[in-house]
Amino acid sequence: MPNLTANGKQHSPERLREMERRILDGPVPLVTNADEAAVAEADPDAAALIGKECRCFGRDQCTPESPCSNCRYRRRYVALRLHWRRHGKAPHPGDALVIVPFPGTGLLEEVDSMDLKLGEEIQPLESLPVLGVEGYVIKGLSNVLSAPPKAGKTSLVYQSVPAWLQAGERILCFTEEPKVVWQQRLKQLDLIDQRGLVLVFALGVEPGELLGRVKEGSESVVVLDTLRGLKVLPEEEQDNGSMSRLLEPWIVSCRQGGKTLLGIHHDRKAGGSHGRNLSGAHALVGVFDVILSVRHGQDDRRILSALSRVCQPPELTYELVEGDLVPAPGNEALLKDIARKKPDPLALLPTAPPGWTLDDVVREAHVATGTALAALKDGRVRTSGGGKKGDPKRYWIIR
Repeated sequence: MPNLTANGKQHSPERLREMERRILDGPVPLVTNADEAAVAEADPDAAALIGKECRCFGRDQCTPESPCSNCRYRRRYVALRLHWRRHGKAPHPGDALVIVPFPGTGLLEEVDSMDLKLGEEIQPLESLPVLGVEGYVIKGLSNVLSAPPKAGKTSLVYQSVPAWLQAGERILCFTEEPKVVWQQRLKQLDLIDQRGLVLVFALGVEPGELLGRVKEGSESVVVLDTLRGLKVLPEEEQDNGSMSRLLEPWIVSCRQGGKTLLGIHHDRKAGGSHGRNLSGAHALVGVFDVILSVRHGQDDRRILSALSRVCQPPELTYELVEGDLVPAPGNEALLKDIARKKPDPLALLPTAPPGWTLDDVVREAHVATGTALAALKDGRVRTSGGGKKGDPKRYWIIR
């Protein structure tokens, strides 16, 4: 951030950092397009920042009518420079500053709470199974998995991926590991037998290019391994404002695209619980919908726990058995309870033709399309129809 002056005096770096924090977190007014001529006359350097081509998150260039978050940040910066020139001091949090509305982006969505409550039928939350157990990685939300270094975070995700592929998910995995490590992993632990896991070797690549790949891709699951290694987090990880500002584009992009986001992160040395174990600013805990934590248990076991906005699954203990991660003995009650609650499409399937279409099965059983297709492979299921437009394939079961 360049030095700012007021009344001919130059200000200390500490003062400038204080001003920058106010830009990110405080009620600083925005400069609108109509002010740009006045800004150019009073402060050419500040005016240049408004029109300067920014390094936007993503590949789409913003416009004055629809600025990106970086350009909105510049407008706040320009407004702050003007405030210093006019008043010779930084805005005080108690000042009555009015934020000038900036042109809309078309992303604003609003609904009356009663319309939301009484409208469409509420669909049950779906999750991606972790070692075959549901309820931890919630589909369509932002999830982060944190653990101490070398505790097996990537291995836990990798051994859960086959079930995700079988359920019809396609996965985009940005990894900081080299290609040779993944080649050895895929050959030594041969779990992937179908296409759908796309590996992007992203160490050293600009985060904007990675986010552009997310926006352009059709994958339903996005994995960031790791948030720090891929420079998704700010250099100063204790800065709450910067942490929120850099993570927001990833969460918004995945939410708009209906994608599931899974970030992988490291624990702090001191450890902790209820999200305090995550390294960095506490804003990281606030922006993610689901916080998954792995800690060491007895006999070299691992314990997975969750802190979530939407559900609170019990802790899952797992262990390494002959190269495979599996739920450890002692989880029987958890697994039985999950199996009892898990919907069974075959239990609802008609027992005589004409039967149900695939859409009927998904709607009536409240399951994902991939789950329904996997269940319909049962040998008792019979089909009719040509499987084409106007003559869809229909399913019924012989009990």
